[in-house]
Amino acid sequence: LSHSRSSVVLSVLKHAKEQGKRFNVIITQTEPNKTGLQAAKEIKELGIVVKVILDSSVAVHIDNVDFVLVGAEGVTESGGIINRIGTYQMAILAKARSKPFYVVVESHKFNRIYPLTQNDIPWKEKSHNKLLEEENDTDKKEEDDIDNDKDGNNNGCCD
Repeated sequence: LSHSRSSVVLSVLKHAKEQGKRFNVIITQTEPNKTGLQAAKEIKELGIVVKVILDSSVAVHIDNVDFVLVGAEGVTESGGIINRIGTYQMAILAKARSKPFYVVVESHKFNRIYPLTQNDIPWKEKSHNKLLEEENDTDKKEEDDIDNDKDGNNNGCCD
């Protein structure tokens, strides 16, 4: 299970595929900018079976995964992870279900800031109107093709 798009996560998945490992990936759509959809396209291009799920359905799928693998925007000196909204919930669910939770990140993302709470991190958010405009421009077929073939099957992933 993964969340959003991370170049390091993609590199790890590519390396595992090249080593002959057999696995499927479940990835969240990652609202509001749907970066998980972009990651899913890239994962599919690597020849890996991928299924996109809604961010809010992680709890339904957590029992069907072996582990969670995410990237991060930053790692604090105390070990705190700074990442997209949704990562924290995934970590809590993974812990509750005794699923390993791995964070892969480049060394230049380690820093010495100490956010006290999530509210201390400046998040860029788009306005609701901008999101609605982008939603109307999205090609739904492109989203459907990521985790379903033309017959509506999910390519054997995660049954």
